[in-house]
Amino acid sequence: MGTDAIQAVPVRLRFPWLVLLCLLLVSMPLAAQIYSYDLDGRLTLAAYANRNIVNYAYDPAGNISRISTNAAVSTPPVLTIVSPLERSTVTNALLSLTGTASGNDRVVSVSYDVNNRPWQEASTMNAWTNWTASVTLAPGTNVLRAFATDANGYNSTTQTVSVLYLLPRPQIVGESLTANHGTLSFSWNGVAALTYQVQVSTNLASSPWVNLGNAIAPATNGPLTFSDAVSTNGQRFYRMVLSP
Repeated sequence: MGTDAIQAVPVRLRFPWLVLLCLLLVSMPLAAQIYSYDLDGRLTLAAYANRNIVNYAYDPAGNISRISTNAAVSTPPVLTIVSPLERSTVTNALLSLTGTASGNDRVVSVSYDVNNRPWQEASTMNAWTNWTASVTLAPGTNVLRAFATDANGYNSTTQTVSVLYLLPRPQIVGESLTANHGTLSFSWNGVAALTYQVQVSTNLASSPWVNLGNAIAPATNGPLTFSDAVSTNGQRFYRMVLSP
């Protein structure tokens, strides 16, 4: 019996550089790039690790006449801060920062920061269409920032809002006033970290308020008392000044 012979037929590749380029693209690291130039030193091809290839053509004057690519045009995502509104005023240090994010490509994260502190990642329940973050404000004006990032690494424009946090006005609670044998006594429930200063005036229309005794700064919560002798003082008006 005869044996069928298998003959190897040489194949001439019309564009052998294209095969080499494809092999390089498969094996190249993420940050690698390949560039090709013509005899005049002009860029004709740029190949990127994400498999995108950009071709450049020139007119007789050497100007770029056409740019073509195998990749779809990608645009950065768009992020919006929904709450709080710009220049809001709040009296609670804890605030919910919320917003939306969208884009041509899939959004993969939303980052936020407060007063230029390190960036943190917000949370989402629907693939970043809506996002939220719980932030802690400092007394005074706070600057909140946020931006979105898509799957191609594009970042949105950073959005910013300012929020004014006012400390709640301290209140005097459990107050009482008693007079006994020429002594007037004030009693109230003191709060740690607050400072209490009793002031007195003899005429609300013309006399200034002056401090009466030293300021009281309790270390713990509890009842406080302040006394003043009134037998020879005549008309007197009192007030309590609180400060954090």
